[in-house]
Amino acid sequence: MRIHKKKTKQSQQENTIGKIVDMSLADFENELVRQRVSVGIINNLILNLEGVYYELRVRKDAVIDLMFKEGKSKDDPEIKKCLDGLYAEMIKVEQKITYLKQRSKELVNVD
Repeated sequence: MRIHKKKTKQSQQENTIGKIVDMSLADFENELVRQRVSVGIINNLILNLEGVYYELRVRKDAVIDLMFKEGKSKDDPEIKKCLDGLYAEMIKVEQKITYLKQRSKELVNVD
């Protein structure tokens, strides 16, 4: 029973992070303002998204290493599709991290 609850909780957290990453930047910004997200939560989101970015970067590096080991080209359709997807996700996460850092700075500097 305990293992099932732990797996369910982890799955829910992954789904939540996935929703945040896939959300458009405009919707993400609007939701943060609408929900009046505090600086502490923003900083927590930054840490979580930096972790996601790191995981994506590790995956990208692994694909590139595999590509060189197998002597394949970046033009290989399978590798190109994989790298394009990883780069797209990395850009989405990077944009959200940048916005969160800017938003955090704005909230801290409010007089």
